[in-house]
Amino acid sequence: MWEVWEVWEVWEVWGVSEVWEETTTRRVELTLWWFDILILLMGFTTIK
Repeated sequence: MWEVWEVWEVWEVWGVSEVWEETTTRRVELTLWWFDILILLMGFTTIK
């Protein structure tokens, strides 16, 4: 079994970690955005 940090070091050599960080931050932003929309929709339905 590989340790996580070993895999991370290999990924850094390949430049995968940078791409991974970019995609994860983008994904987090998208999910937060969706949560905002859901909360807004729920708020509208409760007001009605």
